[in-house]
Amino acid sequence: MKHFRITVILLLITSLSYSQQKVVRIHLEFPSAKEGERIYLCKESNRTQKIFDIIDSLSVGNTRKHTFELKNPQADKYQVRLSKNKLDLFIDGISDTYIILNDPFAKTYIKSNATDTLIRLYEKANQNFAFSQIYLGLSNKKYIDQGTTMPDSILKPILKMIDTLNLQKGNICKEALNRSDLSLAYIVLSGGASQYENIEINKAYDRMSLIIRQSDIGKEFKAFLDKLNNLSVGGKVPDFTEKTPDGKEVRLYDFIKGKKVILIDFWASWCGPCRKENPNVVKIFYENKEKGFDVISVSLDSKMENWTAAIETDGLTWTHVSDLGGWKEKTAKLYNVTAVPCTFLIDSTGIIIATNLRGEELKDKIESLCNSK
Repeated sequence: MKHFRITVILLLITSLSYSQQKVVRIHLEFPSAKEGERIYLCKESNRTQKIFDIIDSLSVGNTRKHTFELKNPQADKYQVRLSKNKLDLFIDGISDTYIILNDPFAKTYIKSNATDTLIRLYEKANQNFAFSQIYLGLSNKKYIDQGTTMPDSILKPILKMIDTLNLQKGNICKEALNRSDLSLAYIVLSGGASQYENIEINKAYDRMSLIIRQSDIGKEFKAFLDKLNNLSVGGKVPDFTEKTPDGKEVRLYDFIKGKKVILIDFWASWCGPCRKENPNVVKIFYENKEKGFDVISVSLDSKMENWTAAIETDGLTWTHVSDLGGWKEKTAKLYNVTAVPCTFLIDSTGIIIATNLRGEELKDKIESLCNSK
């Protein structure tokens, strides 16, 4: 009788577990597909190298409508493949997705997947923002090569466009923060961290569901967040050694000795907002350098001539370093820099006083610190 009771309990537990399985469906409709073609569902297994593994497949039938069923799926990036076409999409592990595949896949229609929709909006806004910064850099270089400066009639409309695109990105990021789902994690890991305060991201992570936290992106997000927390106000910046344009090595903790306030400024010649802020930093530098203030700028440029030309054009007479690795710049990676401009205001021991201050806020903070005893 005892053995029978144990068996019944085990069966009930198994049945309950099975009944609680979460099934997420991907409904596909592909009017132009050929009957008999093979369609594959893949899941991203390596975000860095963008590798996808096939997890399921089906054959196109005469209805051209089929469904993939995922049992207890991980929230992550997936991919649908048909012939030579590939469609990336994000599954939140909870919601069903309806896709109408068209040829070409660029005209594909995805609905009933708010996570995927928001991420796509961010990617588009982010891409347009990046293109506008590149356009500014190329336009500026043309005038530099001619030995002149870009006229305001050309510069101002470009900067206005960049500001507008940055505002679009910001609005999308705010929406992602309120939702606290996979889209927030992806946006932060894809360069959106500078749009948020650390406390906001930490609270959002606490609200995330277990299925998001346990996903590969969720785990990567947590690791990023832990590192970001160490680079917040009150934390101590990591040391680094980089080379100046003339090849001289500069070690941060040697550079900051004996100084009162130091600005670590991550920037690039192609970064519109960086170039727009430079005159403000130049003014602050000259007004406070005799009071113990100094600047060390780390460039995310990849070409020496662009880097040095921007330094000269903007009159940036302080210390500059870079390995010219672009977005792979070693110090930028060490400091979790995913967007520029990005700044850290520190004291002579490397303790972070403030981050990402600009304009009047930066001026007031530095003056207050430099004038204090």
